[in-house]
Amino acid sequence: MMRAAFPTAAGPLFCAALALPAFAQDGAQDAVRSVEQRTQEIKDAASPAVVAVTVTPRAYPLPRLVLPGVVIAPSAQQPERIEGTGFFVASRGLLVTTRDLVDGAARIEVRFCDGTVRDASLVGVDGPFRVAVLRTSAPDAAAMLPHAPRVEASESTIGWFFGAAAGAEKSAPSVDVQVASVRPAPEQGSVYDRYLYAPISIARGSAGGPLVGGDGRLLGMAVGSLVARDDEAAPNVRVRLPRATLFVRGDDIADAARQIATSGIVERPMIGVVMDGQTNRIDTLFAGSPAESAGLAEGDTIVGVGALSIANFADLSRALLRRRAGEPVRITVDRGGERVSRCVTLAQFREPPPPTRPPFEGAVIEISQNAKGDQVFKFAELNDGSLVAKAGVLAGDRLVSVDDRSPYRFLQRHRARPSPVPPAKITIERDGHEREIALPTE
Repeated sequence: MMRAAFPTAAGPLFCAALALPAFAQDGAQDAVRSVEQRTQEIKDAASPAVVAVTVTPRAYPLPRLVLPGVVIAPSAQQPERIEGTGFFVASRGLLVTTRDLVDGAARIEVRFCDGTVRDASLVGVDGPFRVAVLRTSAPDAAAMLPHAPRVEASESTIGWFFGAAAGAEKSAPSVDVQVASVRPAPEQGSVYDRYLYAPISIARGSAGGPLVGGDGRLLGMAVGSLVARDDEAAPNVRVRLPRATLFVRGDDIADAARQIATSGIVERPMIGVVMDGQTNRIDTLFAGSPAESAGLAEGDTIVGVGALSIANFADLSRALLRRRAGEPVRITVDRGGERVSRCVTLAQFREPPPPTRPPFEGAVIEISQNAKGDQVFKFAELNDGSLVAKAGVLAGDRLVSVDDRSPYRFLQRHRARPSPVPPAKITIERDGHEREIALPTE
């Protein structure tokens, strides 16, 4: 048998090499213990700020009036209680959760870290930041999460996510803590432009939970999921992104909470237009709006705001999201193939009150959903002397279009700027067949 010979000087080096895996293993165990210790420290500090939120949605046994002559069909199902998570930020009086959780809430209950259960009332919501602010009476055991003036994240950022689920009656919520790497999310094509994401899946009842950084300060709030997908990391280089959770950044949440608590809304300037769905085409201008005063017109396609290119509604919303009232901004539109620029002075423009007359005099339109989840518009009630009845429309006919616009666009226009002139034509569906009907003039 051959025997290897090593110089004397090499002996210690060889022994050291044999010991390296043990050192590495010890280091990894130390790192795990360090994370576990920090997790427990953050959990002890942050848990008193986290609450379980239970929402009882409204039951609508009767049609809901949304505009004169327009109703929402009653719900066919008894609503179930919905569970979510909330937390205190900025002060012990500002409890925040997701806007989607409290939408249509009849009652909101909050369970605190000590098991106390109290009712909460809705102060206000913000669409772009997807946040709702609740008012409730917090027990002494409740705390608040500190937040940074500006939340930044890189690929090396570590976050601790808290999701609260209400346990048995009169017990404190069970707080689930997950540790994950956090980074800026890929482009979502949405109004909000600063999402964070972490490759974790949140359980039922965890939406609205806070994401906390290593310093114990708020990084973000869980608002939705990012499904697994391919993404371009570099030109001609694609990577597979795992399923993950999206978070609105903590500084945006705290700022929105303070504004909502003060005035009920997040103050944002508007140009006063209704866009054609999710496109960048102006469908309607509010009377007296900044856009109308600057000379923009229905049918204009907005292609630029300042130096930013606009291709859809989300682009336009992001371009205006953090601007201030009184700020002038140059808006470029395509008008019949010609580029036209106008200086629009942004204003704290608010929608006018709802119209006082129905979209079709003497008729009621009912909005419902079909089995696919699509909105269905139909004539639910008709007076014999109404224009649509005289034209041959019957109760139960489905409304397909109005002057070549979808019913939704038509109702949006009526909400923004009711026309004194009734529509010229409508398309209805009856017994599976569509027909166009010309409406008589008064």
